[in-house]
Amino acid sequence: RDQTPTGYTVTYNSENHLQVLTQMWGSVWPKVLPYCIFNVTVAATIEWLHRSGRYDLAISSTGHSFMNLTLAFLIVNRVTISMSRYSEARDYLGTMYRECRELTQNLVCLTGSNTDQRAKEWRSEVTYRLMMLLRISMGVVDYLEHYVNVWELEDISDAEREEIMRFVYYETTADRRDQNAVRWAHARRTEFEENLRVPIRMAYLLRREIRRHTTEL
Repeated sequence: RDQTPTGYTVTYNSENHLQVLTQMWGSVWPKVLPYCIFNVTVAATIEWLHRSGRYDLAISSTGHSFMNLTLAFLIVNRVTISMSRYSEARDYLGTMYRECRELTQNLVCLTGSNTDQRAKEWRSEVTYRLMMLLRISMGVVDYLEHYVNVWELEDISDAEREEIMRFVYYETTADRRDQNAVRWAHARRTEFEENLRVPIRMAYLLRREIRRHTTEL
């Protein structure tokens, strides 16, 4: 039975080419290296036959002009894919902002008749949760640029940070080792993957706050 871990993000540092080439998890070398060895062997054999005067299997260099066209197509294709991913991520963030704004508007319209202090505080708390969810999501996006964990942001209150850290399993110090779930994972999760978990928790806190309308209104 194949128990190879699946479903985890392959992380790499694009500025460290040696690390990309030599990393074990997510590397393409196991599949590519046999073809490289085969091509080098064929090229070395042809060169040896040519130098020894036995056979001339050399190929005209005219084909390299076609390789230039293929390489140009590959570069354009990769740039197109990168731009498509950027546009998709931007659309998702735009949708997130729009949905939060509409949720706030619906919140005011549907509960505007409740003007007591508890209802006002509840609406304010829900709106605050929405804003924090957006802030946390943008913090995750900015992590790869600034390498700041979202649970370390100054905008988060101490109570929210404590709630988040209950479900962040990256910490492996002795005093928290029994509280995390790293031992249940199929592979060691990275710090970036743990940051990706935080917006899910913040969304749960938002839903829990919305559910309090049964007692606050």
